[in-house]
Amino acid sequence: MIRPSFSSVWLLSLGCETMDEPADSDRPPVDPLPAATVSLLPAGQANLLVPIQVGLDPIGRRLYVSSNGLPTLAEVDLDAAALVAVHDLSEMSALHPLVAADEEGLVWLGFQKGAPLASFDPTKGVYTVVDVRVAQVHALVSVEGGGAVAAGAATEGGHDVLLALRQDTSPLQFDLVGSVLGLDPATGGGVNALVSDARAEPPAAMVTLSGDTLVEQARCALADGQDASSGFSWFDELPGVGFAISQGRTVAALDCGTGLWNELPVPGENYAVFGLSDGTFAVLDRVGGADRNWGLARTFDSALSETRDAVQVGKNSGYGARDPATGLVWMNSEGTGEVWAWRPESGEVEARVRLGAHVESITIDPSAPDVVVFTGRLSSSVGRANLRTGELVVVEDTLTWPVSPCFIGSRLFMLDDLTSTVVELDPISLSVMQRFDVGLGPNSTLTLSDLAADAERGWLYVSNGGTGDVAALDVDSGAIAGAWSLLGATPDADTPGRLELAVAAGGLVALRNSDGELRRLDPDSGAVLSATADGRSTHFVVRGHALDSLAVSDDGLRVWSGPWAFDALTLAEAESLTDDVLVVRDAGAGGLMAWSSVASQVIRMDAARSVTFSAPTSPAPWGFPGFAVRGDDGDQGIVLGSYDRAELQYVPVEEP
Repeated sequence: MIRPSFSSVWLLSLGCETMDEPADSDRPPVDPLPAATVSLLPAGQANLLVPIQVGLDPIGRRLYVSSNGLPTLAEVDLDAAALVAVHDLSEMSALHPLVAADEEGLVWLGFQKGAPLASFDPTKGVYTVVDVRVAQVHALVSVEGGGAVAAGAATEGGHDVLLALRQDTSPLQFDLVGSVLGLDPATGGGVNALVSDARAEPPAAMVTLSGDTLVEQARCALADGQDASSGFSWFDELPGVGFAISQGRTVAALDCGTGLWNELPVPGENYAVFGLSDGTFAVLDRVGGADRNWGLARTFDSALSETRDAVQVGKNSGYGARDPATGLVWMNSEGTGEVWAWRPESGEVEARVRLGAHVESITIDPSAPDVVVFTGRLSSSVGRANLRTGELVVVEDTLTWPVSPCFIGSRLFMLDDLTSTVVELDPISLSVMQRFDVGLGPNSTLTLSDLAADAERGWLYVSNGGTGDVAALDVDSGAIAGAWSLLGATPDADTPGRLELAVAAGGLVALRNSDGELRRLDPDSGAVLSATADGRSTHFVVRGHALDSLAVSDDGLRVWSGPWAFDALTLAEAESLTDDVLVVRDAGAGGLMAWSSVASQVIRMDAARSVTFSAPTSPAPWGFPGFAVRGDDGDQGIVLGSYDRAELQYVPVEEP
């Protein structure tokens, strides 16, 4: 059987499961539900997954934003601060393009693999591959008057090539014997290029070139002994001084009068630079500050002294463009699916424009089995969708990063991942009713936290994915009912993973899939049982991005993670399936509900593990669907949350 690739997928949440099912007399009647799909986007709008690069057209008053994960391009009206369209660029040779929007209304796209250069006309919907003799494009900017300039690696020889691009004309190519460390539009037209060229003296310099002929117009040469070649650079002009530059972990200023290169080490990942009217400059650090999930903007003068306190900007914001008409910096907010308009002089965010929608965690309302509650991955979205009527309620910005919605009785809870705060929401309006601090502190890693409900005790178990700590919350009293420290290896802050929780017989099972720790926590004695002597299970060590795989059998005696079942008391392996099958839960008489990645199918298996039902689902190129099971016996059908398609899908399961 074909095996799935775990290296590039996200496995989305099963929702928050509880040990105790309500008595039959307490269950609302569950009428059969036909197959249904609920879109989370306005009619006709495509989805933009994770906004990265931006290109700004000041004449046409448009901003264009590329996505890291889908072949789409968002178009934003700068004056209305509103999304106009999300264009489908299925002809794109690779994902994550560089973007430059010129004054003629053309969008240029550069790629580091595949066909390296293309143009897109958003008014006509025409995508055109540009024939150039380079292997890849690593820098791309628009120029005044129309057109763009690109820098790329030559197919042979290892040196860089500069390309002048205009609509309806062939590219003009200029070969360097060296490399281009960065490009930026020049004041008055053309382009500034930081180059390292063995033919020049000195070999590294800031050169201003015309945008159409690439003829040198001016040169800001570095003094003897000065070195600008430590890495790729983002920069902007500092009028009367020279240039402000960032190179990841360094900010620098180049004085064109003296040729002196002054640099300052800074933390984080510092990318886009914007020269301001008062002679200072701002730099976007996409992982700055105490919480690396949020971007930080720092402001410096030409002497590299910080001129004001750094301010938090969007989630992982590192790319942007400044609107010359308004002075606003438009930046990507990778983690919230938005672009933000930020005013550097005040430090205030003046607009946030949402570009798409995602689904991470889903659960079914036990009092309304047609209703699904969901959260969006890497976003502030919380939603409620009626699968029968299509009614949709979405609330933004209530929580910073909500995950793991679950019910205890009729009460709805979820976790704010970045703060480890448990929040109770009104299940109808989704407004916040109360918050609980469980004392676990913030989590700024990419190892997500989790929430699991124990209905019998009236407890919620909460994990902190970054520290490995777990707490139990009594939701009636608000008291901390227990706490555990799982210790083990500290997860890499940049490696996606999750400290997953599931309530089973004998207590709580915890799995940190980034390093394979599998534990059972006894809520009565406080004891912690490891799966193996060193606390590791080889099934789970670095399983790519396979998150939230824990499911518990109806009797609580087995815990499933993906295709593997474990004894809930001893944690000994009890059963395994082919590894393209993700188990959702038991489905009566020893059967299983599952999803198979081999052909994107939802399936039902009997006690002998023969497939008795299958139905196709939406492909999941960027993650397995999220799951919830509907029905009196939990086996009428499966709700799937499609991350990249921004929709909820219900598949009824027929009896054989």
